[in-house]
Amino acid sequence: MAWWTAVFKARDGSTEELEVSTTTTLQYEAWNKVTTMFPNKELLQLKSGDELPKTLEEWNGRS
Repeated sequence: MAWWTAVFKARDGSTEELEVSTTTTLQYEAWNKVTTMFPNKELLQLKSGDELPKTLEEWNGRS
């Protein structure tokens, strides 16, 4: 299992980030899985767990 941050384009042109998990650690496979999870959203970027905050303080700072 791997955690990702999926960045989607909203209808108003802004972006929306969602934390998602997939059974694969390969980004191209995860991209395909995430696009099927959210068929009505335009996926712009998929950030790997390595790019995600590692500490609780970092997570709290993101909200």
